[in-house]
Amino acid sequence: MKLHDNFVTNIFHTVFPEELPKRKRRFELLLWSVMLSLSVTSENFGFLAWFSLVRPMMILVSLKGRELFNSCFFFGFFFNLFSVYWIAYVTPVGMVGAVLLITIYHAIVLYLFSRLYQIRPILGCLLLPFLWVGMEHFRTLTEFAFPWADLGLSQAYYLYILQISSVISVHGLSLIILGVNVLLFQVFRKEVSTEKKLTSVFISMATVAILAAYGWVVTPAILIDGDYKVGLLQGSVPIEVKWKPGNAFYSYNLYDSLARTAKDDSVNLFVWPETSVPAYLSHQPRDRKYISKIVARSKTYHLLGSLGAEITKDNKQRHYNSCYQFNPIGELENRHDKVKLVPFAEHVPYQDHLKFLEKEFLEKYLSFIKTYDIQWWSNYYPGDSLTMFQLDDAAYSVMICFEITFPEYVRR
Repeated sequence: MKLHDNFVTNIFHTVFPEELPKRKRRFELLLWSVMLSLSVTSENFGFLAWFSLVRPMMILVSLKGRELFNSCFFFGFFFNLFSVYWIAYVTPVGMVGAVLLITIYHAIVLYLFSRLYQIRPILGCLLLPFLWVGMEHFRTLTEFAFPWADLGLSQAYYLYILQISSVISVHGLSLIILGVNVLLFQVFRKEVSTEKKLTSVFISMATVAILAAYGWVVTPAILIDGDYKVGLLQGSVPIEVKWKPGNAFYSYNLYDSLARTAKDDSVNLFVWPETSVPAYLSHQPRDRKYISKIVARSKTYHLLGSLGAEITKDNKQRHYNSCYQFNPIGELENRHDKVKLVPFAEHVPYQDHLKFLEKEFLEKYLSFIKTYDIQWWSNYYPGDSLTMFQLDDAAYSVMICFEITFPEYVRR
């Protein structure tokens, strides 16, 4: 008990130190972590990404040792917490796991930058953008991948600035944003001359202006309407309502109503959201038959999100986050299983090997999981390939939610 109390006390004092100077530093880091997270989570605050790392850089380069790493971790933790808080709506435990995982990436990068800066300032400043972008790419690899909140995504609502990403990708845009932060950081370094400070400001402003000018040139003055009509159906069913036992037909009837309301002879495809059908269409004939009737009434193709399952050769059941295409007469034609899953939310990374992270295993030792019915992460398996869906006169592939954050996967 005493050991537990000491551990909790140490954690508390690490986050909320007793010393006043440390408290001020943590408050500033917290403030700037919130601002940086706002830049990637809100359509109105993307501009914050261009300078939200300047003050944290100033703070971190003045620290050493354990306090340096603690501060790096503190900043990264709250940046990621405020960026991926939404996972808690599905699984609070999964959110904690995801935040801790991706915080490690940012903590290491910021720590390396500070150490390199202390060795030689020019070295730290030149390498930070490449370290950060290297980290953004690295975390798209392996089953621990979590490329959420890349800095380049902060410009998603700035149409002109965003256009450059078609040439240099989101990682290239992140590199430019980091470069501007580094340039503005020079303005607050005492050893930098006034002339160089002004040069840094002008280069920063010119960089943003050139990006905007490029976007203005390549963006069509008048948007051209497409000739293939797709109807998007969004039922907005609360998660606790959708997954409540016996409530599936509430969702079905809602989407049936939406399809009838939106029906237009020119609509070629109706798209339903991820898991909008709270059932295993691969193994539940009654639900599949009901959905078929809804589709047949609309007389057009439907792509809908649901769940899938299969039995492996060694007689084990696997579950998938899937989507299905039905043709205009209500026949199920094809299925795609989500390839990129959210770690510690949709699945346990390397779940065939890390069995100790599964809910069933932990319930044997942590009784409070079952006692308080804590929502653990799901145990879906990733799909193993891309799927090309065929329509009468077109073809398309599908990315489900989280998958759009993987640049290489999207391009493929």
